[in-house]
Amino acid sequence: SDWTSQKETTQYSDMMTLSKNGYKLVIYQAAGGGGGCTYPGQAPQEMAQTFSSFVEIMNPNGFVFRRGPTQGTPNAWSVCQKNASDGSFAFPTNFGNITINTPANPTDAIMAEVDGILASLNKK
Repeated sequence: SDWTSQKETTQYSDMMTLSKNGYKLVIYQAAGGGGGCTYPGQAPQEMAQTFSSFVEIMNPNGFVFRRGPTQGTPNAWSVCQKNASDGSFAFPTNFGNITINTPANPTDAIMAEVDGILASLNKK
């Protein structure tokens, strides 16, 4: 309840930003491509984001997300979603591209709130 929300809509895109104490969770919807997501122990894939680690987030609405550090961008995370048909992970999610930016030393408590927000997403 203490996160602020800002929505920007243009002819070509929708973006919602949730903010709190220097933390930002952005959900961005626009025309564009996507790609796969690979994790430790998986072979690299062309056009895929590669993550050195991840946190898996189970959503009670049936979505499974993984939040991983964005390669080459400090204090940034990207979110991928599990494909129900083959078990692979990819972006964008059913909600759009989801990114998180944090201060230099993110707290576990606020990152747990971020994960809670992801777990609460519901497609209408």
